[in-house]
Amino acid sequence: MKNTPTPNSRRGQRGFTLVELLVVISIIVVLASIATPTVLRAMKHAERVEALANLRSIKGGLDLFAADFSGELPNDSTAEQLANLLRDDELDSPRRSRLEGSSNLQINQLSGKSRSSEVQRTSNDYLQQLMGRGLDNEKLLHNNAFRSTFRLQRPNNDGVVDEGENVWGYTRNLFRTSSGHIPVVYDAPVSTGESPRFSKKTWDGRILVAKMDGSTTSIPISGSDRRNGPVRETIRGQNINLFSQEALEEGEIVPANLKRIGSDQ
Repeated sequence: MKNTPTPNSRRGQRGFTLVELLVVISIIVVLASIATPTVLRAMKHAERVEALANLRSIKGGLDLFAADFSGELPNDSTAEQLANLLRDDELDSPRRSRLEGSSNLQINQLSGKSRSSEVQRTSNDYLQQLMGRGLDNEKLLHNNAFRSTFRLQRPNNDGVVDEGENVWGYTRNLFRTSSGHIPVVYDAPVSTGESPRFSKKTWDGRILVAKMDGSTTSIPISGSDRRNGPVRETIRGQNINLFSQEALEEGEIVPANLKRIGSDQ
């Protein structure tokens, strides 16, 4: 005998009404709007922790490098020395050089033979010298937090620091005995000159710095500019621009090989 559905059974099988669906969707939207800022802050914090750890590793690599080159940190002179060492290695063991790969490319990049004399060197060229001599991982030179200001390229670990793979600026012409307050690796500046400026987007108004004394820290960006400004710190009792020639002494700022996205103004 065929059962006929009763009115009560029909009511038990009914779906959601439009009003009920809209209420559920509204609740989901509210919860998402509450959770999103928390998630973004957590991601930013993780990127900052990673960046500081990478800076410590890079500074450690620079110390190891200096120990092998009479206290010199990567500069044009050490680039020539490294190029000569690579040539010697290739002559001694061409098969090993072929297996290691890109030895000729590294020689050209280190010695500047593949670069026009009019092309300004970047921090990529100097940090390149650490590859295989203090650092073995290009990913230490990269951090996604800089994507709001620069066009980035994910490192491919081919042993060559290409455009967009490195996000750190560098101070050349330093020695292991240089003053401890001098910043040696730091956020890539958005402009250089007598008073280099940095983006306030990356770390919410601060920059990350590894100094010659081995400390890694974040320092606020100051100045009247709404988005960019110099970085000031107390040195020898005076509050001065940490990247001025007075503070750097004999050092010279070298920016990363990066292209900016739009303008910070």
